Amino acid sequence: MNVNGHAADVAGCRQYEENIRSLAVAMFTEKEAIVTVRGDLEAQTIQGRITKLDKERKRIKIENADEYCWVDFPDVAGIEIVIDGSVASRPPHRI
Repeated sequence: MNVNGHAADVAGCRQYEENIRSLAVAMFTEKEAIVTVRGDLEAQTIQGRITKLDKERKRIKIENADEYCWVDFPDVAGIEIVIDGSVASRPPHRI
């Protein structure tokens, strides 16, 4: 058994669960969020309100004053809620 692979799987699962919680908070409170999306070469961030969840296609719609985009949820590396112009702090991860 590959112990390092298992640790990566656990961390990935933990991040996915955290993303789901942050998604729920962002949609319920209608607060702006910063969504980090994995890319081929580097991650990119999108700031806006998460306005829709397409459960069938597993994607979210992010809107801001200038544009909107759909992002596949499995590609989301992180979601941070913006409160009063700054990113909400999160408790440190415990291993």
